[in-house]
Amino acid sequence: MPVQGRGGGSFREAGLKGRPLHILALLKLAALALLVPVCVSSCGIDTVILLYPPQDFSVPSKGFLDLSHQVENYDPLEGTSQSFKGYEIYYRAFDDADEASDEAALMVSKADEYSERPLAFWSYATDDRSFARMRLNNSGDIPLMKLDSTAAASEKSFYISMKSDSNWKLSDDGSLDLEVFRSIAEPSRLSFYKRTNFLTGDADYAGENNPSNLYFVFIAFAYGVDASTTGQAVYSIPFVIAEGVDFSPGL
Repeated sequence: MPVQGRGGGSFREAGLKGRPLHILALLKLAALALLVPVCVSSCGIDTVILLYPPQDFSVPSKGFLDLSHQVENYDPLEGTSQSFKGYEIYYRAFDDADEASDEAALMVSKADEYSERPLAFWSYATDDRSFARMRLNNSGDIPLMKLDSTAAASEKSFYISMKSDSNWKLSDDGSLDLEVFRSIAEPSRLSFYKRTNFLTGDADYAGENNPSNLYFVFIAFAYGVDASTTGQAVYSIPFVIAEGVDFSPGL
């Protein structure tokens, strides 16, 4: 059965539930043009740029993650210099299904709590709950799923194959084919697929050494850069897969 997430869908629909509106869209309204900077500086909004979460983020079948681009992240007013850069995926691994389920439920709840403060949610997930970036071979290569200004203007999907016998692969509906890895300090244990790579005390893992099964909690964010600052990172509200995702690692 496909595993559904929480936090996707239309951002406009989310806005009806008290989530923030896209400030750049408001700039198109001349009557509010002079009011937006005031609100940004005094209303507790994280930044003047607010991005949309992915259109969808789910597990269509065991061993696969699918992420669908939210085209509304493309702003025609920005032309070829888009603030939006792509998507990031964060994860935390467990050896216990109930712990993973509880963690997923907590993150769904916190996503609602921080619905108007996406950067605060990102800080909570990474600092307080030890969620880590899914990364490419070069850990400084950000974001994980890149879209240039041309690609961002059209529908696009990304896929992650959670292989049990080789490194996980990131692909798209084009020619993308890249390996993805854990974010831990020990370079010899970056692969997701080996159970011997998961040890008690790892920053991104809660459980015993060499687990026979793993359960992942995944969170996706849209990622951008605020050019009006010194390149401050900007995150959308999260899209949390609402259940732990089962994975059987190889030896």
